[in-house]
Amino acid sequence: MTLIVGFAALVPPTLGAQDGKAVAGLARADDLTGMQIVRRSLAAHGGSVYEDLSTISASFTGRWGKIGPRVQPILADQGFRVASEERYLLREQASFQWHVGPDGEKIVFRDEDEVAVHYNGRPTRDPNRISASAATADLYEFLLLGPSWLTQREISARVLEDKQLGGESHARVEAVIRPGIGHSDEDRLILWFNRGNYVLQRVETTLDGYPPLKGRLLEITLGGHEWLADKLWPTEFLQRVDAKVKVVYHRWQMTGFEVDRTINKAGLSEIRRSALDLDALRPAKPIEFSGKP
Repeated sequence: MTLIVGFAALVPPTLGAQDGKAVAGLARADDLTGMQIVRRSLAAHGGSVYEDLSTISASFTGRWGKIGPRVQPILADQGFRVASEERYLLREQASFQWHVGPDGEKIVFRDEDEVAVHYNGRPTRDPNRISASAATADLYEFLLLGPSWLTQREISARVLEDKQLGGESHARVEAVIRPGIGHSDEDRLILWFNRGNYVLQRVETTLDGYPPLKGRLLEITLGGHEWLADKLWPTEFLQRVDAKVKVVYHRWQMTGFEVDRTINKAGLSEIRRSALDLDALRPAKPIEFSGKP
């Protein structure tokens, strides 16, 4: 199994002492409301994926930090989550994640009605593992789909003071989304948008549907954006333990990507690998990175 390397690229070279510093005089530089900033970001990402695409197939690989996963071992599940094939059925509002790691495979099926989790072919009924899996399934879908995903929620938003990230000014929007992530009724977000192009580049979010993390803000920085299928997607992700403790929790990278593959939801919901449509399991097409946003 190939692990991701070269994670220095996840952090802009200018990221340093000024990261997170307030930008004097730029609290409302363009007088946009919070929702106007979100809509401008949606346009910057190429518009709604829900309107233009039917399915997304993506491959990921990553590695875990040394300390972070010890804090939340059930959420990390690092024995099973090193590489993954993920499928998002946008019109059916369903997702499927097939993770593999040194301890075997983990499969998560998620739709509006259920969250089903299997380890090495065996279903789990552990409520902590199910709530953690629901939270990570929704979170990773959100991080990939970005502003499009936000449009599927009821959202209230307000503009915060601009701050620096990677030496550039970023508009920050504090938002409350309903329903929240995973089993949460609502979650609080702080969204960082690059003032130069309105690309979403950092997410701070609660995962209140997973009780051990209730009220805590996780921090994920997004990078390596690529235009694929006429949409702008992040391909590199850096998650820290939370917005205050800057300890690396997880780093991962998208390695394969396809859209509009025909995928049978009924087959996915069976969760048994032998029952799945073979085409649904076929690895996503490797990405040819352009190196240009």
